[in-house]
Amino acid sequence: MPDLPENVPYPRFGENWREGKSDYTYEFIGQINCTEIAHLQDYLPRTGTLFFFLETMHNIYGGTNNPGKIIYVEDNTRLASGKRFQFTEEDYFEMWDSGYLGYKVKAAKMNSAPSFYATYVNKYLIKDDSEVLLEDEKLLDELYDTFESPLNDKTQYEYMVNAHGFTQHEIPELQASLSKKGNPEDWMTLSVVTSAGDMQWSDAGDIFYVIHKSDLAKLDFSNVFVTLESS
Repeated sequence: MPDLPENVPYPRFGENWREGKSDYTYEFIGQINCTEIAHLQDYLPRTGTLFFFLETMHNIYGGTNNPGKIIYVEDNTRLASGKRFQFTEEDYFEMWDSGYLGYKVKAAKMNSAPSFYATYVNKYLIKDDSEVLLEDEKLLDELYDTFESPLNDKTQYEYMVNAHGFTQHEIPELQASLSKKGNPEDWMTLSVVTSAGDMQWSDAGDIFYVIHKSDLAKLDFSNVFVTLESS
């Protein structure tokens, strides 16, 4: 459970149809201690902790509201143990237990390549003088074999920050720009959560939290775009 400060309530949403319940509890996805990984990057807040939540993966498509939520706490001395949060299956929209099994991960730098699988819709990845490459389907296959696959397969991961991910259609940054505002280059994937442990997203899918770069610079996490990509 999230180590939210005592004065920060656990986020809730909707109307819970179950007897004795008024609303649903967000699923807690994870938290990032920005202070501990400040030396690895220069785009996240330099201090504090980011908390990631999700209504349910079923609300990612077709819903009227953003199904994801991020809470940022700037001062880590305010954090309090999440053990105080005790939920049951009935508190959630859909959950097999009281919450996902939690564990700590090790952060490290890695390289990440964009997916060339769906270049036909992600044409902005290849532009200006390079646009001629779009006419050479063989070259795009070669880019996958010689660049994309070796680079992405080099490091195994279960979570990523500011990284690319595989998609069969529009990449998450393009989806965000089409759904909200700006150009895809104006957006970045804040976090990728893969299907690991008891977190299983559709058919071995990944969940992407995408943020506009201007919002990140302002530490405004109220307009994050969430999408799910699966095989």
